[in-house]
Order: sequence, then C-alpha cells, then structure tokens
Amino acid sequence: MEEILLRLKWQDVVDIFLISFIIHRLYLLFRHTQAFQIMVGLLFLWLLHFVAQMMGLVFTTWFLQGLGAVIILIVIVVFRNEIREILIQTSPLRLFWGSPSLVQKMNFASVADAVFGMAEKRMGAILVFERRDRLNEHVKSGVGSGGNFTTELMETVFTPKSPLHDGAMIIRGGRIKRMGAILPLSTRLDLPIKYGTRHRAAIGITEVSDSVAVVISEERSEVAVTHKGELYPAASELALLNQLRNLMDEEPENKGRAKLKDLIQLSGIVPIFLALFVFWIISAGTQRSLITLNVPLDFRNITQKLELKKSSAESVEVQITGSPRLARALKPEQVTAFLDLGDKQAGTVRIPLTTGNVILPLGLDVVKVSPSFITVDLEGRVQKNLLVRPNLQGRPPDHYTIHSVIIDPPKILVEGPSSMMKGISYIQTQPIGLEAMDYSKDSDPSYTVEQFVEVVFSPASIRSVKGIKRVKVTFNFEAVKTTPAKEP
Repeated sequence: MEEILLRLKWQDVVDIFLISFIIHRLYLLFRHTQAFQIMVGLLFLWLLHFVAQMMGLVFTTWFLQGLGAVIILIVIVVFRNEIREILIQTSPLRLFWGSPSLVQKMNFASVADAVFGMAEKRMGAILVFERRDRLNEHVKSGVGSGGNFTTELMETVFTPKSPLHDGAMIIRGGRIKRMGAILPLSTRLDLPIKYGTRHRAAIGITEVSDSVAVVISEERSEVAVTHKGELYPAASELALLNQLRNLMDEEPENKGRAKLKDLIQLSGIVPIFLALFVFWIISAGTQRSLITLNVPLDFRNITQKLELKKSSAESVEVQITGSPRLARALKPEQVTAFLDLGDKQAGTVRIPLTTGNVILPLGLDVVKVSPSFITVDLEGRVQKNLLVRPNLQGRPPDHYTIHSVIIDPPKILVEGPSSMMKGISYIQTQPIGLEAMDYSKDSDPSYTVEQFVEVVFSPASIRSVKGIKRVKVTFNFEAVKTTPAKEP
C-alpha cells in the first residue's frame, strides 16, 4: 500500500477529480430519464468486466466486453432523440455548472385555474406535461401544434363537440406539442372501478415515462395528478399548483437558494471521487511494467527441400508487459521469437510477425513485436554426386613417392541451395600431412598407409544426404629408384 501511494502524483489527483466531475454532471443531466437506468446497468457490467479481468477469467472478460459494446450501440439507437434533445437544450455553461434544467418555465397558476374552471363545467380532459423522456414513441395519432398554452385554447380543444376532446394535450415548456393524442392505457388490476379509460390513459403514460399528467373527470368533476404510475387527487387550485411545481422541478425565483442547491449538488462529487480513488488504488496495485528487449529470430520447420538464403531481419524488438517483479527478473535468454517456415514455398515470402510468435515465461504478455513483417528468400535444394579430393599437405617421406591414392567412397551424394551447387564439382577432405607417413623399413620397395579423414562440406549450407562425414584414404608409396654413378 505504501508503495502504491508513493506512485501517486498530483496529475493523478487532478485526473480523478475531472472524471468525477464529468460523471457527476452526466448524472444530473440523465438522472430522471429512462436512459439513466440503462447507464447504471452499463456501469455494473463494466465493474463485472474489471473484476473478471483482475481474476483472470478470460472467457467471462471476453463475453462482458462484447456484451457491453452491443448494449452501448442499442442505447444510442433507442435513446438517440432523448440524448439529442438533452444536449441541445443544455447550454455549455450549464453543462459544467448549475442545475441542469431541460424544461422551460410555464405559468402553472393559469393551468390550475383553467383545469378547475373546466372541472366546474364537467368537461373531461387530460393534460400531459412532458419532462425529460420523449413521448413520441408512446403517443399515437393526434394533431401537431406549436402554439402557446392558453385557457381559451384548452377549453376549445376539450369541448364535447371538438373532434379532439377524447384525446390528450401534450405540453412541453409552455407550448402545445400535440392535441387529441391517444395514450397507452395502464394494465393495472388494482385501480378502482370508478376510474375509466381517461384515468387509465393518464396513469399509463406516466408508467412508461417521467411525464406528469392532469386528468379531469367529467362525471365527478374531480381533478387528479398522475406521476410514475400513481394518482394523486387535487382538492383545490392551490393543491394542484403545488403538485405541479414540485413534480415539474420548478424552483422559486430565489438566487440564494439556487446557489445553495448548486453547492449541495456539487458535494455529490465527493463520493464519486472517493470511489474512483479506491478504484485507482486497486488498479495501481495491479499495475504492469513495460520493457523492451532485442531477441534473436529463430527460423523453424524449414523443409529439407528448401534453404533459407537471406532474411530482412535476424532479430526483433519485443515489448513485454507484466508485474514489476516479473519484468525486472526477466532475462533475454528467457524470451524466444520464432518464425515458422514449415508451409512456405521457394521464392521471396513476406510473413507477418505477431505476438503469437513470441514465447514468454508465465505471467508476462507481449504488447508489440517490431518489425511486424519479415521478408525471407527461400531457395530450393538440389542433390549432386561430388568427387572427394584429398587435401594433401607437405612432402612424401624421403626416398619415397606416392604411387596412388584411393578414396572410399570416391563420391558423396550431397544437397544444397541450387545457386551454390552449380559451381561446385568436388569437395575436399581435412588437410592430410604426408610427413607423418614415414616408413621405418627403408629397404622395402613399397608400403601402404590407411587413414580415416573428415570431409569438409563447404559452404556450410551443403550437407551429406546419407550422413557420410568421413572417408577412408589409402596411400600407396613406392621407393624412389636411384641410378648408380658411373666410374670415370
């Protein structure tokens, strides 16, 4: 723990604070929307992914990573309109400070007055106040509008003779978005029998969104407010006004209280900061070091019919990550980089070099291999019978000469790269010193010496097909005939 805290820098603290601030602002923007619940689910999946990765659960990590990518795409597609309107209606300044407010203010006092005026006249109606959730996917039919809300327009729309009076009026920020809209009905079985289709529609729209609905019963002249699937009776204009203001998040025009609320909301960064700090400590505890080594390249599985003529690189640079302890103890000879040439044909071949071409001790991983491609020239091998010539050095013993040299076998079947084999017609033995073949009986007219001598396969890419590496060399020596000197 002490070692981890020693690695903590002021940049890390600033980094954690900025991320905490951004998360907190996103929470304030989306906390009352349906997309927020999906975001919480994504956060939970991300935490599971992190835990699975730390525990080494490879399959679970892979599954959660793929699932998270798919869910993010679904959220963007399904809630694209909601996210778009939130970002459009939120100014850049308010995005980073103050209380995010996405709904324009409207005069709820006039709404309460108009609602109870219609209740006295026994005129049924449904007013739906749209908040953060968009209602386009839940509202069917109706007539689009864009005018300001007025008492006269409300009474005109909901008069029994109006073709739109059976539908609902959708209001957002003091403007009417749609009239005569058909709302989804609630399927609850515990609602009293006295609540008919109009009340079920008012409850139903608040079950699938965060909207607030006001419903007027034409039979009983009762007014009620619905929110989150619950119905709250409003006995008076003042009660309705207070309910609407509370549910629609309308704050009194008090700058001091607004600033206090901003400060209280800002304090929500603290638990987020602490949570991220703990997460940083856990991550730092599993921090991995990165080292770079230059490793010789091992060419493997070259078929007997091919020969490696040349390659674009004889060694590679390998970046390795792992725990600091394992990284410090790693030695270059513990790392193997190889290239498999088993299925390659003769010619110039460009072969990719990936992390799978590097073998490491357990606990370490390859990050990068450079270069990423190796170009090799592979040449076909041919076979050829080559004469074996003795490599004689020195002079024969005194008074003797070489009569014959017999090599067994006289030829060796060798193979090698075709370009090299063209100019080779023989191979030689290791040097043979003739001085060491002196014969003690000078009176003998001839004698024989046998030796087994290693064969030199030059260049080194040439090798014996049958594995013959030495030959038997037989030397036949004859005495030198001397002519007697004539007497004067």
